[in-house]
Amino acid sequence: MELQAIVKKGWTYLVQWMEGGRVRTESVGTSKKLAERLKKLKEYELNSGIASSIKAIRFPDFRAEELKVLEGRAAPKTLVEVARILRDFAEVARPHWVKDITTSMVEGYMAAISRKVRPATLNHHLRVLKASFNRAVKRNYIRENPADIAKVKEPEKSIRVLSAEEVEKLLDACPNQQWRTARRRVLEQTIRQNRKGVRHQARYASRPQAHFCHAVDDGR
Repeated sequence: MELQAIVKKGWTYLVQWMEGGRVRTESVGTSKKLAERLKKLKEYELNSGIASSIKAIRFPDFRAEELKVLEGRAAPKTLVEVARILRDFAEVARPHWVKDITTSMVEGYMAAISRKVRPATLNHHLRVLKASFNRAVKRNYIRENPADIAKVKEPEKSIRVLSAEEVEKLLDACPNQQWRTARRRVLEQTIRQNRKGVRHQARYASRPQAHFCHAVDDGR
């Protein structure tokens, strides 16, 4: 088994090597340094025989195996979700063998569905893929998890403050005095914490220079 080359197509670098009589290709993005690191890693794996320890399994077979393994361990709704997300991933990325799935395939899938779903749903898809590919790594179907990437930033949820009347209604709904006392303490503690947060934000906003320094330190 002999490593072939680093190939550049457009802005993307690819590493190609011979394995099992076939030319294998893995995309590494736009970084030439990353391509060189992958090339060295592949050379080591091929020379040490590590690459041959990866088991070959087709993606449809892996999907069926995943659902069988999860059956009885996950809720029926979860099984339906996993089946749907793996099916959608297959339709977009079109992986043939599990061992050939790359991070760029996962990123391409995320980019494709980002036009249709919210960031929270996008991150849910990523979590499902990451969990499935973690199991693939443990079964020696793939060397590393291609879905081990950063989540999409979700917009902050707005918090609605309850009125005094709504708080009283919430307390009245408690089954007994013990529950009312416990819930009242939680509400009072939450209110105190929220007031502290508001005061902190007010002080912070009144110090533009400190805010600017903080933004610089954070790299913003």
